[in-house]
Amino acid sequence: MSPTDHAQLYAMHDQAQRFYTRGWGGAQNRDIARFLSEVQRRGITTETFTKYQVGYAAPSWTALTSHLRGLGYTDEQLLESGLGLKTSRDTVVDRFRDRVMFPVTSAAPAGELGHVVGFSGRSLDPNAGAEGAPPRYLDSPATPIYRKGEHVFGLGSMPELDGRAAGAVPVLVEGRWDVLAVTSADPGRYYGVAPGGTALTQHQAHLIAASAVGRGVIVAPDEDEAGRAAALAAYPLLRAAGVHPDRAPGVPGHDPSDLLAQYGPATLASSLAAAQTRPLVAAVLGDTVSRHRDRLQWAEGRVAAARAVAPILADLPPAVARWQMNELASAHGLDHDLLMREYLAAQTAGGDARGRAGSDEPSQRQMTTPATAASLAATAYPAPLSGAPRLDNPLPVTAAPAPAIAQLAASGRRLR
Repeated sequence: MSPTDHAQLYAMHDQAQRFYTRGWGGAQNRDIARFLSEVQRRGITTETFTKYQVGYAAPSWTALTSHLRGLGYTDEQLLESGLGLKTSRDTVVDRFRDRVMFPVTSAAPAGELGHVVGFSGRSLDPNAGAEGAPPRYLDSPATPIYRKGEHVFGLGSMPELDGRAAGAVPVLVEGRWDVLAVTSADPGRYYGVAPGGTALTQHQAHLIAASAVGRGVIVAPDEDEAGRAAALAAYPLLRAAGVHPDRAPGVPGHDPSDLLAQYGPATLASSLAAAQTRPLVAAVLGDTVSRHRDRLQWAEGRVAAARAVAPILADLPPAVARWQMNELASAHGLDHDLLMREYLAAQTAGGDARGRAGSDEPSQRQMTTPATAASLAATAYPAPLSGAPRLDNPLPVTAAPAPAIAQLAASGRRLR
């Protein structure tokens, strides 16, 4: 097979996706039960699960490779596609075994579906990720049709196609389960996307921006230090792609998948809805000032902090920049006149947090007023539904009480 024969590679991946979903990869009933139990535990709706074409790779060495050989594909083709793996005995076996299979599709224009170009497999081994155990996630290797940093899990899928038609907002998350959780929570309003196995790249940011035209992007990271750092790192990439992203609040130690599984879809949907009052730039500005916190008691430190945030402010629509300056002055004790001087200087110098990577139209959405934000912060998440949507023959699940913003704040666990 020629290395440039993309049509053959697309066809092989399409056959693999069908094999993983239509026969659960040739798995035995006990293995299928383990797979479905994991999906049920996470509260993923049947509709979402089906539309993302999630499948299962059986714990067999040759289930898929034997199937594809039966369709006429050679071992050379199995290796080039990344679906096969050569052993030390020079035999070709399945790359993915005993894994929940998430198909990665290529981005596509509105109204079209993408090609399946690779897979990301989540191990069902409870010890996955530990020393001597299989990796928690295993992704397709680089092939002529797939590179990790060039594709976004969730784009080119049926939920994205439906979401764009309905005017839903894409939500950037970290994990594959998070993508399904976001879409399950409120498919008419949100659909999830994730870089999948890599930090967000500029190319991926442009793909997400193309999917989000006119609707904005919400960033909903894992609520830990690494997740918060990833959200901050995503900001300049999304700005370079022309997006003013918002930031969904969460519960410390939880990711969106956890919120759905533990508290139900209403809680996750409320977290996403709260993003409209939380522009991600506020977190970026706060983080930038915090780097100077040990020097803010001196005039030089305050000047340095003001100069550091000025290019970020200069990239914002004027009304938004003024509101953010008021917030910085209130939260960090910075002089408003100092912030305004540095902001105007940055504007004059052409300062831009995204390096003027391209032209941009300011966001047309109405910015939230401080009064609205305060009202939201004082309101608890609504109670979850009595039980998350289940697959057929559900396992008994009891949703935990939904967290309240006010309760978390009172206990010192601030929603970020």
